[in-house]
Amino acid sequence: MKTRFLFILMLTPILVGCGREEGPIQPGMLQNRVYTISDLGYIPDNVYNYHRVICLGAGALRYYSYIGDINKLIAVENIDSGFTFGVGQAIRPYYDANKSHFATLASAGIGGPANQFPDMETLIMLEPDLVVSFYDNSKGYNTEMVDKLECPVISLSQGMDGVFDETTMASFLLLGKVFNRTDRATSLINYINSQKFILNSLEMSAETYYAGCIGNWGKTNLYGSYKGFPVFKYAKVTNVVDSLTELVDNKQVVVTKEQLLDLNPDKIFIDSSGAANFLADYKNDKSSYTVLDAIENKKTYSLMPYNAYYTNLEIQLMSTFYVASIAHKDDDLFKNMNMNEKFDEILSAFVNKKIYSELCSRSDSLGGYNKIDLDELVK
Repeated sequence: MKTRFLFILMLTPILVGCGREEGPIQPGMLQNRVYTISDLGYIPDNVYNYHRVICLGAGALRYYSYIGDINKLIAVENIDSGFTFGVGQAIRPYYDANKSHFATLASAGIGGPANQFPDMETLIMLEPDLVVSFYDNSKGYNTEMVDKLECPVISLSQGMDGVFDETTMASFLLLGKVFNRTDRATSLINYINSQKFILNSLEMSAETYYAGCIGNWGKTNLYGSYKGFPVFKYAKVTNVVDSLTELVDNKQVVVTKEQLLDLNPDKIFIDSSGAANFLADYKNDKSSYTVLDAIENKKTYSLMPYNAYYTNLEIQLMSTFYVASIAHKDDDLFKNMNMNEKFDEILSAFVNKKIYSELCSRSDSLGGYNKIDLDELVK
């Protein structure tokens, strides 16, 4: 029987652990316990070659698809299967790029927003040799899997700034070390940092912006927004929701009709994941929305889904460049930039496929990144 040893560390953006009583992990099979980003300095680059991998929880398969070898997956949650719950879900490029392969794999459980816990009976029968998890360590699921599956669990974490956050990049590095793909993890991190550097050269726009219909464990409507929206933050535009001090910072929020009317942003962006709900309301009660200057003046634009079973990191970066291209259209950066080619460049960096046109062809995409005419959409 494998040795059972568990040691859970609190998640932190620090890339190298400190103050541990244990010595460095020796090359070879990882001990059976939970590994977090705080363990990065203790994991060698030549660890055991894991080949029966399962990813569990919102975001886990996405991160693994960016860094790992999908041929080592033995099962996926039903939300990613392509046959059951996965059908008809909002755009997720990691899924769209790999759906034909995912459809060949066994079920690792239901998954999805309402099923954020492991199906232990199913997992025991699958006999993984490593689990990549996005479950919160405080709930005890990762500990339980170490004990019952007798294999290591890699516990990932995402920072508040999503694709730009150091915690997110530490999770990439952790996967790179465990699966001997440090070069791949480093390459993706370097690409993200290069794009962040480009965006940092922009000045703040004087206009005010609002993003609505942003999904949060389900579809929302125009009043589902985000305070501290990372897309707006890095596109260097003013998010009107940030002025609402009564709302919690750096998270999805719901604003009232009165608040949005009072804020009256210059431009409104519609997340396509919740667009159907908004368009139905707009069709039935247009006058409630045309009082907003951005809608009356047709200053409305589409965004691909920010969230779909956690944050679409490549879409976050695509959306940031799109918003920036509108807010800073006269900047030299955007004068000669072909945005469709830029979106494919970003997709290729994350999922190794140029699938922007494929994503745009989906009925739930609003045609991709565009200025939209609400009256035309509801005809």
